[in-house]
Amino acid sequence: MVRKGLLVRERGVGTQVVGAPVRRDIMTNYLPDRFTITDEDLVERGLYATLRAQGVAFAIAHQTIGARLLTTEEAELLGETEPAACVTMERVVYDDTGRLVELGRHLYRASQYSVQTSLVI
Repeated sequence: MVRKGLLVRERGVGTQVVGAPVRRDIMTNYLPDRFTITDEDLVERGLYATLRAQGVAFAIAHQTIGARLLTTEEAELLGETEPAACVTMERVVYDDTGRLVELGRHLYRASQYSVQTSLVI
């Protein structure tokens, strides 16, 4: 199970079940050219951990979530049969100095996506 990536063993912590890796081939993220990010960085620790390692102090993000029908190309990439709905997400992220860090445009299979929100009332 450890070899399959379903369990992880850490000294002093023990063996833990881990979730299946998430593949997000259709995600598009735009970053200012002041950052140097390799494919290896993204595989090893992900985008935000890599940016934090480069000194980014995240402050705020504005995100818009919507829905629409997939294009033919998008349906093929996501393994969906047309017509099929998708969830869209656009995120703009700024650091603690107000500089742009990331613009992300993402599509998700509507059949496998949900949004949970907590409200303070």
